[in-house]
Amino acid sequence: MLGTGAGLSTRQRILWVIVAALIGAVVGVAVCELVDAFLLAITVSAGIAIVTGLVLFALGGYVVYRVYKGQDDNKWIAILNVVLAVSMFVTGIWCFLLNREITPSVHWFARVLMYAMLGAALTFLFVYALGELVSVLTRKLKFLPQVKSLQTRRQAITVLAGAVVSGVMWGITFGWKEVALPSGFDASAIAALVAADQAITVPISAVTGAAMAVALQWVRSRSDSYMLAVSQENDTLNADDDDV
Repeated sequence: MLGTGAGLSTRQRILWVIVAALIGAVVGVAVCELVDAFLLAITVSAGIAIVTGLVLFALGGYVVYRVYKGQDDNKWIAILNVVLAVSMFVTGIWCFLLNREITPSVHWFARVLMYAMLGAALTFLFVYALGELVSVLTRKLKFLPQVKSLQTRRQAITVLAGAVVSGVMWGITFGWKEVALPSGFDASAIAALVAADQAITVPISAVTGAAMAVALQWVRSRSDSYMLAVSQENDTLNADDDDV
């Protein structure tokens, strides 16, 4: 929703960074809450785990179909879509393995590792889907400033790295608390689990979200400057060819 920050004064750049950090912090906390909710629901409800797993398998298949048909012109978007599809398939499998009703005997260490991978997959899914949703909405609603999808390798790596690091952290924190619960835990134990987990993840997610937003905006500004220079160079070459 923000511009690239090019052509701004020092004061405007500072304000631009603060706004980006605030938006990133809010988005980071929101994604953290979503991931925690999904992890908890998948753990305690077999029905939710099964439905979520099947839906993720279907979404992964749709993304693979899009990539196969070449519906994404930008190669970096296509690469991220492949990563997204793999994440969906892995997430779908973990939905069955982490549910205590379906597979109650999974070793605690394996559960923590699977929670880490599931957290990373869900975080990447939510962050990427949110970015694409905002991009589509700003293209459809002409009165809003357009937000472009990821267009370069640096932007793709920034989003992927930020989502994976944050998701692994959230998954490990949740899994570490979850494996300590007894097999027949009740509602009070679940409430204690959520409170203990979010006391750690929410503040950290605000910081990581802010850092990721600022990094993405910086990378976007560098990328836009590069693409502008290339465009100007191509225009100069074309003008020289016309003169000849």
